[in-house]
Amino acid sequence: METDSGEKTLMVIRQVRLKNLKHYVTMFFLLIIAGYLQFFRPSFLPAYDLPGGWDIYYLLEILLIFIAFISVMVAEVKRVKQEYLVTNLRIIDSYGILKKSTTVMMANQVKRVYSTQGILQRLMRYGDVVVDTGEDQVVLEGVHDPKKVESAITQAMSSRLPSRT
Repeated sequence: METDSGEKTLMVIRQVRLKNLKHYVTMFFLLIIAGYLQFFRPSFLPAYDLPGGWDIYYLLEILLIFIAFISVMVAEVKRVKQEYLVTNLRIIDSYGILKKSTTVMMANQVKRVYSTQGILQRLMRYGDVVVDTGEDQVVLEGVHDPKKVESAITQAMSSRLPSRT
């Protein structure tokens, strides 16, 4: 998409879901435990019959499923509230859903760009990209294919450099 000022969007980036893997693992184990309680009644928990014909196991299952749902919602909200936009003129870091805070770096002020990846991040093909102006730094956390993002920002930097003729 290109605007009247000649600004062209190069990339719109969100964090990868693997960045919040602990929430998804928590959901998985809670659902496994809820399923176990549905089919097997462990003897270490006393069987209480509650008013209205409810069993204590059903309430525990509902609670576990609710906590699993909340865990996934937390992961998705963390992912959705962070957005990075790379254009040929600017790098924009937007954070928030209801209250948005935005950090804008002009591409011609960027001094260096580099990416960092741990061993697991390299295996899962995501990492962090650091954009540095010399005075300020913005870290694009948990982006898919950080080398591609790094090259897009480098391309934006080089397109804004004055030509030497």
